Amino acid sequence: MLMKILIIGNFSFLEYGGAKTVANYIIDGYKRAGHEADVLSFPRTTGKISRIFSQFLDVYNPAALMFLKAEIKKRRPDAVHLHNIHKDLSAYSLKLLSKMKVPAIVTLHESWALCPGFNLENGKDGKIRCRPPMSRYEIWFPLRNWLIRKFLSCADYIFVPSEFSRQQMLSYSYSAEKVIKIYNGFDLNVFSPVQKPVIEKKEIKVLFVGRPTAKKGINWLKDSINDLNKEGLNISLDIIGGENSVSYDQLPYFYREADMLVQPSLVHETFGNSVAEGMGCGLPVIVSDMGAMPEVLGNAGLVVNPSDRKSLKKVILDLALDARKRDELGKAGRERTEKMFNKEKMCGEYLKYIEKISQKD
Repeated sequence: MLMKILIIGNFSFLEYGGAKTVANYIIDGYKRAGHEADVLSFPRTTGKISRIFSQFLDVYNPAALMFLKAEIKKRRPDAVHLHNIHKDLSAYSLKLLSKMKVPAIVTLHESWALCPGFNLENGKDGKIRCRPPMSRYEIWFPLRNWLIRKFLSCADYIFVPSEFSRQQMLSYSYSAEKVIKIYNGFDLNVFSPVQKPVIEKKEIKVLFVGRPTAKKGINWLKDSINDLNKEGLNISLDIIGGENSVSYDQLPYFYREADMLVQPSLVHETFGNSVAEGMGCGLPVIVSDMGAMPEVLGNAGLVVNPSDRKSLKKVILDLALDARKRDELGKAGRERTEKMFNKEKMCGEYLKYIEKISQKD
């Protein structure tokens, strides 16, 4: 049965990058299948007060919920697909949609439901824990995660982009029947490789894509490259992100120009879009053993231990000196991406669950 699906996010659907890219590919998939896809960019909740009471707004945002209720009555969708609800819409939005008898699914692109700071990290005991919020003024709400689970569980399905994310959700007592893993997918005609000669190079170009912050491992990466250059190598580092951001359609150029992609995050990533994009461009990839990145990489790249500060330097060195290995890993990454992380496969999975919703009474 064809449906009118309302897709909601706290971002502009005219832009690409991160969750926006995935959401836009899904919208295209809905349209290609014959569904009517209506989009709603939800306004962000900003200001000092919202930062202080952020954890409460994650659960219940009265102004946003009034806005949502009015939009549902006006647009009259057959189903709703939510992205990045956060404090801008709040977890109670799923409870509201349930009361209004509107089927709803939600895609969690990060660890927001489990952690106010969005980031899971390793504690001193080695166990995964929630990274503390950035703002010291943020009021801690002990019932936050329990209430978010209660309200998100009103959704027909909760989608996450990796098995790592799914297992974390299950460890917080979410229903195994409702939490569904669907890997992110990308346009592999856009993120495609170019032919490169398999030769040793005098200069090796390392690429990092993302916000260049300490938690993303940028200091670890810079220190490793500086040490290697002091030892006589010639390695340059290109950073795409932060002050050096480029448009999404320019990204493939930088992947193709690099000799390797290094994403040494010190927090647990729920997927790692840049990893899959780089693999799609035939680029050998190095990641830290954190979150879903090794899961995305599989055997098509190299994984380093974040607790061993010398490991990154060693792996970069080995790859820099071995052109054949770079070529082999690049080809393996492309093959893995074609099989697992293409947008057609991702959209097909979402459509399967939309069909299940349409068949419910």
